[in-house]
Amino acid sequence: MALTITDQPITSTIYSVYRSITYVVVSSSVTISKVQCEVYVNGVLIKTVVHDPNINTGDTFTFDISGFVRDNISLFNPQITSSIIQDFVAEGTAKYIQCIFNEVLTTAGVLVVQATDYTSNTSFAANFVLQHENALGIDSYYQDNLNKLWFTNMPDNERVRRGETIGIPFVVNSATTNLTARIVQLDANEAVILTTDYSSGQTYTQKKTGWININTNFLSSLCVRITTYILIAGVPKSSQRYYRIVSESCQDDKRFWFLNQFGGFESFTFTGEFVEGLEVTSKDYKKALPYFTAFSVMDRGLKTFRVDAFAKFRTTSRPLNRTEYRWLRELKTSPEVFIQEGETFVPIVITDRDNYSIEGNDIGQPMTIEYVKANDLIIQ
Repeated sequence: MALTITDQPITSTIYSVYRSITYVVVSSSVTISKVQCEVYVNGVLIKTVVHDPNINTGDTFTFDISGFVRDNISLFNPQITSSIIQDFVAEGTAKYIQCIFNEVLTTAGVLVVQATDYTSNTSFAANFVLQHENALGIDSYYQDNLNKLWFTNMPDNERVRRGETIGIPFVVNSATTNLTARIVQLDANEAVILTTDYSSGQTYTQKKTGWININTNFLSSLCVRITTYILIAGVPKSSQRYYRIVSESCQDDKRFWFLNQFGGFESFTFTGEFVEGLEVTSKDYKKALPYFTAFSVMDRGLKTFRVDAFAKFRTTSRPLNRTEYRWLRELKTSPEVFIQEGETFVPIVITDRDNYSIEGNDIGQPMTIEYVKANDLIIQ
């Protein structure tokens, strides 16, 4: 009696939880009835499922675990810290997955799980929806350029308000314990003020992805631009990203955080016109009033027993170039969007997802976002 895993995810490859993550198991036992699959995410058992054989077979069993894993991928973990950069997120946006299979035999008319423990290899799952050519695979994306470590389509040169936090997701496709983020602060004359290296302290054998978090509150007051890049064993491995630090701000500025197509979170501030509205609906009924002397002017004939209110918002960005506009399409199509209010991240829903046009030459075009908060207002 034996089980053989004939098809499974490739070892150490990252897979999307939005497509099938499939294992095929074949049994050589003539008395087998079912196969049990234990699903592990980061070494923790999250689900046990038992399957009958595939249709028209008596010995082949197929398991798709993507739905179970998807429920265990943490989507958002922002932290506003007191340092210029927080440590890399311990688990990133990817987690390692593994399955253990056991035969279920019929013994004296009773189903009995055998302690056989046929273990799959270890691969990874992430919440990305990246489509690369004909495949939904991070390996295809990564193989374009071994130095392509950033998990974002954000332009390499962006601007950020002083006081804001920058989140930059990244991927590491090989085991390493000596990954470093370098932050270089520059003054108005492009002279270096300070160069600081931050070690991750994490082993990326079982992490694969991470998130650099830069709090601009802790930059030098003379800093007007920063550049950041990733080093492995002291050797630069990523392209350089540049951020121009600007000081102007307005109370109507709205900073959005959104899940991008790579499975990482990033942010952008809308600094244009802001409009707030309120949509209110009520449910009423008409009740009978008392007659004659029992009537009072305070008696209510039309009674409201339910009021629903939804706050609606519309905000506009600064003029965007063509690259920025295309990047921020991901905000409109993202299933997970938050708006930052101080150090609180409030979930919202984008309501105008169909406004994607890019008109004219690359002369700057603002983007408008309409949204509602994901939770209703509490009404008396």
